[in-house]
Amino acid sequence: MKLHPALESAGRRPWAALGVLLLMSSLAMAPAQAQPLPPAGPYYGVGIDGFGSKEATSFGPLDMSNEFGSASAIVGTNPQPFVSLNVTSSDPTYGAHDTSAFGTLGYYVRVAGPVGGEVPVWITASGFLTYSSSNANLNGSLKIVRQNFNTPLVEENICHHSLFCGTTDNDSFVLKQKPFTFVAGVPYYVSMVAQATAMSNSGGNGYATVFLDPYFEIDPTFEKAADYTLQFSPGIVQQPVPEPGTVALWLAGLGLLAGARRPHRKRAS
Repeated sequence: MKLHPALESAGRRPWAALGVLLLMSSLAMAPAQAQPLPPAGPYYGVGIDGFGSKEATSFGPLDMSNEFGSASAIVGTNPQPFVSLNVTSSDPTYGAHDTSAFGTLGYYVRVAGPVGGEVPVWITASGFLTYSSSNANLNGSLKIVRQNFNTPLVEENICHHSLFCGTTDNDSFVLKQKPFTFVAGVPYYVSMVAQATAMSNSGGNGYATVFLDPYFEIDPTFEKAADYTLQFSPGIVQQPVPEPGTVALWLAGLGLLAGARRPHRKRAS
C-alpha cells in the first residue's frame, strides 16, 4: 500500500512522523468545530377573514388591508432577530370579521472558542402584546434549547385568551442582561413563535399586537471573554441597540456640527 508522501518521508524520522500525525489529527477535528450553522428559517403570514391571505418564507414585511381590517407581520434580523405582528379589525357592515397574523423564526447560536469551556452569555430579551378587547387572541413564545437536550435553557411566554394560553394570561416578559451558561462549541436553537387575531362584531373595532426580540452577548466581565466569540446562523445579525442617552448624544453632536458648518457657508458666499 502506497503511503502519503509526507508519511512516507516521516516514517524514517519518528519525531517527524509524530508531528505529521498530530497535524493530520488536528485538521480532522477542525471542521467539526468550524462547521457553519444551519440557516435561519422564517415563516409568517397575514390574513383577513374571508378576504384572502399571504404567506412568506423570507425576511421582510408582509401586509394586506381592506375595509374590514389590516394585518402586518415582519420577521427581521436587523439590528437583531425579531418578530412583530400588528392586526386591526373593522366592522362597517355590522357583521363579524377578524384579521390575523402569525410569525415564526428559528435559528442557531454557538459560542466559538476552546472546546468544552463554559461561558456566561447575557441574554437580553423582551416580549409584549397589546389588545383592544377580550375578543383578541394572542400568544408568543421565546425558547432557547441546547442541542440534544429537551429542557429549554430559556422559556418565556406571553398570552391572552388564546387556545395556547393554558390558564394564565401574561402580557409581557423581560430578560435584562440575564446570564446563562453556554457550553462552547455546542449549538443552541432559538425558537420564536407568535400569533395575533383581532375580531370585531356589532359595529365594534379591534386591534392586537405582538412583539418578540432577543439579543445575545458574551459577559464582558468574564475573565476569558476575549477567547470566545458568538456565531449565528447565516442571515442573523446581532448589533447592540443604542441606549436612549447615546442617541441623544448623537443628535446633539450632529446639531453642533451643523451649527459649526453654517457660518462657514455664509462667509464663503
